[in-house]
Amino acid sequence: MQTYTLKRKISERVNPPKIRYLSKEEEERLLQALQERDQGLREKRARYVEWQSKRNHKKQHQELITDADFPDHLTPIIILGYQTGFDLGDIFDLDWSHIDFPNNQICKIRNKTSHKADNPQPVVVPMSLKVKNTLAQWGKQHGMRGRIFKSPITSGRLDNISKAWRSVLTSAEITDFRFKDLRHTFGSWLAIENVGTLQIRDLMGHTDVKTTQVYAHLCPDRKEQSVLNVFS
Repeated sequence: MQTYTLKRKISERVNPPKIRYLSKEEEERLLQALQERDQGLREKRARYVEWQSKRNHKKQHQELITDADFPDHLTPIIILGYQTGFDLGDIFDLDWSHIDFPNNQICKIRNKTSHKADNPQPVVVPMSLKVKNTLAQWGKQHGMRGRIFKSPITSGRLDNISKAWRSVLTSAEITDFRFKDLRHTFGSWLAIENVGTLQIRDLMGHTDVKTTQVYAHLCPDRKEQSVLNVFS
């Protein structure tokens, strides 16, 4: 054994790290939990408006939330999380200038990229119909100037949704899941649908394609199909 040497360091990983992402069933439960939460907030607002009206309260009367309106920012943020691949910090920093409705895309320099690269390039992500409709509705409610998601208390940068996030995960019975895993869901679903690694890299804003390789094992059919296309 003295004549043999290891070509790989013991510390190097052989297998790709396990990626946690939403299954379609979990997505359905998550959206259902969000829908129930939103409806509960609408009903709570309705009860408060009724209370104000009966007592002729001197404070400015709040308006009812229609079924089409989002009662708060949680549902739009979660939808953007797994259908655009942006991190939570990037979503907090989204500005309406990043949204290109005519070309149906979001164009933003990711926060991590802006800190590391000398000449950071924006990530361009096409908007799904759900994302586009969500942003259009949110803009209709709150206007389309400046920061998209503002703190309801300070009107400045929103910086925390932890309590509401944990609550909706509990309602949806989803365990062992972080908000960052919504980004992994975006990458994983693209890989499962046989989107090319380089395309996934560009859509997720990875500076190194090696980072994107963690999703490669989710599309084993691509290699087989490539061989069949060439040699069949």
